[in-house]
Amino acid sequence: MTFQHIENWIFDLDDTLYPPSSGYVPQMYGVIIDYLKKKNDLSDADFEDLRKHFSTKYKRDWLEGFVTELDFDMQEWIDAVMTLDHTKVPVCELTQGLLAKLPGRKFVLTNGPRAHAERLLHHLNLFGHFEEVNAICQRDGKGKSVGSVMADFAAARDLDPKTCCMVEDQVYNLISPHELGMTTVLVYGDSAEESVHHCFKDLISFLELANE
Repeated sequence: MTFQHIENWIFDLDDTLYPPSSGYVPQMYGVIIDYLKKKNDLSDADFEDLRKHFSTKYKRDWLEGFVTELDFDMQEWIDAVMTLDHTKVPVCELTQGLLAKLPGRKFVLTNGPRAHAERLLHHLNLFGHFEEVNAICQRDGKGKSVGSVMADFAAARDLDPKTCCMVEDQVYNLISPHELGMTTVLVYGDSAEESVHHCFKDLISFLELANE
């Protein structure tokens, strides 16, 4: 296994640049779900029905369905997410050091709000390691699983997909990068899906190998 051909590293943020064991993502989704139900006057049952429908329609990225098809205000959503306490997400000096050593261009591509991403990256002392943070509000609400998102992201930055590596914690977000010819890495999980080239038990294990 080698990553010597990689010149561009694209990282997901939540549950990728910090461990899922932090419990932060479930809290964030709780806030998001509460907002969506109140905004659209949905019962718990109505919400679950719509989530299942959108998960199928949008390749499991159900949030995109709510954003594009129902009543949704981006700023209200951002304000809701920003009420969360991010200070308990663990800071890892080893991650900081390994990211600093990683050669090439580094990006964050997130389905979360930009303000949330920047706040969390500053908390983790990782913000300065990345050339750019690309958030969902910069993509008109389009999630990473939408095929055009990765292609547009790479083209706009003159990135050759064959020299790119996408690092994620969700398999469905690796389908599009795989189809473009990127190397795909799943962290904090395991999968035999064709769209996943490499699996690692955690981010550190991946970064250590990528730096060899």
